Amino acid sequence: MRPIYYIHSNVTGIDAAKQWADALAEAFHYESRCLDVECTGTGDPLTQWNLLNDFVEEKDVAVLVFEMVGNKHLQFLLDKCRELRVPYLMVREGQPIALQRIALPVTFLMEEKEKGQFAAAFGRFFHSEILIFAPKDYGSKARRNIAAITKLLDTFSLHYTEQQGEKNSEKIEIEATLAAPAHQCGLSIVTASREYGLDDILFGCKEKKILKQSSVPVMLINPRGDLYSLCD
Repeated sequence: MRPIYYIHSNVTGIDAAKQWADALAEAFHYESRCLDVECTGTGDPLTQWNLLNDFVEEKDVAVLVFEMVGNKHLQFLLDKCRELRVPYLMVREGQPIALQRIALPVTFLMEEKEKGQFAAAFGRFFHSEILIFAPKDYGSKARRNIAAITKLLDTFSLHYTEQQGEKNSEKIEIEATLAAPAHQCGLSIVTASREYGLDDILFGCKEKKILKQSSVPVMLINPRGDLYSLCD
């Protein structure tokens, strides 16, 4: 049975992370466990944040769940998760577990297709409706990504709808995430940055900006071709 770990550390909360990890584990038929990072308490110990990726690989972790406390440590957490091959869920205290509908913004980047398997997992195990946010692009790359994702969703006979966004691929993820509550979406799935440019270093990467403004939990997926699937 693969574990879902919620993080206990001196830079994150624990109550909301545990609640979300427990809910995910129950639905996906996994095991919820605590990972204690550089902190005295219960759970599996990890003495250094830099060992996080090795731990995830060794334990065949399915998902990591972090409870954000304010915004001070967001970039630190994002930096420690950049090499992960599993999704990592960022939640805040008081955010309800309401997964009847989830937001799935899709851009023109080729790695966006990987979001489909994670959206499908919520559709299969939480019976979530997938609300696909399409960018206002001139090209057809995003449309091809949406077609690939909907083909997968159709394979499992999952319910999805499409919302035409006002922004292009560069901004559709933040548009979708901020619009999620108005569309009764309780979660947004976002692809992390491929790499950090100068603007990201100086002003913060896109996912940090999204997390700071979002009122719903955000599941981040790293842009790599060797991701672990969430469910069989």
